[in-house]
Amino acid sequence: MLTLLETGLIVGLFIYFSSDTITTGYVNSNLKVEPTSNFFLVPLLLIVLIVGLGITIAAMVIFTILSHRIAGPLYRFEKCLEETTAGDLTKRLSLRKTDQLLELMETLNKTTGFLDNKIGRIKDNIAELKRLVSEKDISENAEKIQMTIEILKREIDHFKVTSRF
Repeated sequence: MLTLLETGLIVGLFIYFSSDTITTGYVNSNLKVEPTSNFFLVPLLLIVLIVGLGITIAAMVIFTILSHRIAGPLYRFEKCLEETTAGDLTKRLSLRKTDQLLELMETLNKTTGFLDNKIGRIKDNIAELKRLVSEKDISENAEKIQMTIEILKREIDHFKVTSRF
């Protein structure tokens, strides 16, 4: 649409500015004297049409390539975040070197890796607590249980949350 608008504008301006002029020229060995707009209108329309078509095709190709370099990564971000929301912290995002948003990908992967590591440590400490509590003599393990609870508290307190229990 923009190319068509530009084409119309160029032709309209040409006709406006050449309306009071006369041009002489040879067409097939015949000397012609005509208003400039009539003399050049057909060649000008052909040139503008060919150039406009070329620019339109080039713009469509460039737009398609650039949109895939942005839309593709955004789609992958959405899928990765859905998996993370579902609880899978093992997924990492990968993009092509030519894609846009590489810095955001690195930040997302870093954040997911951090959460994966932190929650993994929490799970390990919970498993240790279960093991200590399941032993027959809990009083011997009271100090270990208290230390493990403190470690868990530090790990969990790292996160800022909106609700308190």
